[in-house]
Amino acid sequence: MKLKDIGRRCVLRSLIVLSVLCGGLWLGGCDDAIYDYEGDCSVTYRVKFSYDLNMRWADEFAVQVKFVRLYAFDSSGKLVWSGTESGDALSRPGYAMELPLPTGCYDLVAWCGGEGSFDIPSGDRVHTLSDLIALMNRTADSEGAYSDKDLSPLFHGMVSRVELPDVYGATVDVATVPLMKNTNRIHVELRHKDGHSLDPASFVFSITDSNGKMSYDNSLMSDETVSYRPWQDVRPDEEDKSRFYVSMTTGRLMADAKTRLWVKDAATGKVVIDLLLIEYLVMAKEQYTQPMSNQEYLNREDEYYLTFTIEGGDDPDPDPDPDPDPDPDPDPDYDWYFKAGIFINSWHVMIQHTELH
Repeated sequence: MKLKDIGRRCVLRSLIVLSVLCGGLWLGGCDDAIYDYEGDCSVTYRVKFSYDLNMRWADEFAVQVKFVRLYAFDSSGKLVWSGTESGDALSRPGYAMELPLPTGCYDLVAWCGGEGSFDIPSGDRVHTLSDLIALMNRTADSEGAYSDKDLSPLFHGMVSRVELPDVYGATVDVATVPLMKNTNRIHVELRHKDGHSLDPASFVFSITDSNGKMSYDNSLMSDETVSYRPWQDVRPDEEDKSRFYVSMTTGRLMADAKTRLWVKDAATGKVVIDLLLIEYLVMAKEQYTQPMSNQEYLNREDEYYLTFTIEGGDDPDPDPDPDPDPDPDPDPDYDWYFKAGIFINSWHVMIQHTELH
């Protein structure tokens, strides 16, 4: 080895010793050191993401998440950095976002997805944690606020007190942010008990809840009641005209919420179904062997299929009546046929009481 090389290595090692003795202060700076063999001593911090809080118990981040927003806050709750990424990079194996911050301790918050459906502030609108609010976009009419859109999937994640270590020349994965999906698709099917044809235009559907505003920790904030309405044309069964279904997408579902499902007769305004929805959705968790609370089930499940049987209405092919009713009802009512119960995600739930209002 040349004497010049030996001298360089000795100078470098002396600088390292000096930095340790000075409590970690490198007076000359890492990039100022002149050496041939040690390489770059700068450190790269990376953050990974996962989405396995689902009913498949598998990490589906690469499949489901298309847009990432990450925010870093210091110990006083002040925003010190934010970044975004989207596109093909998120679907690559081992994807991680670089965190260009100095050593220290940070709280990381991620809002992922939700494009076009949620107002999530960019970094220049966020100064502290309390500024980081996700607000669902909604429309208003004479009946109040409503959403008739298939909301873009929204995910949230948070990791507190993430330590960025003071290390020498390395790439360090400092945290994995676990994500929770906040949006839910709910499909409602109506069937006629006696096989009579059903006209989808004869019914009005909605789900009501106050769950369109979320804080930085994903807790629901005070919000107006939003009516979630079908977001697509009603889909009748092509072979069986006695059944059809509609789809609605809601915000985050909470176990203690008073979320209601409404089905009304469009002609009469009569309420055909008024259901405390959460009470019945969580019953479907019994079909799974994994133990979980009601809230965990609602956090994991993001798609629900409900089937109701109704009776009443017109018979499309009535038998001739020699003694017709002199005062026929022009708008015959429909009713929920309680004895048939409800099917929720193929799980048959029998109704034990009729006091559902």
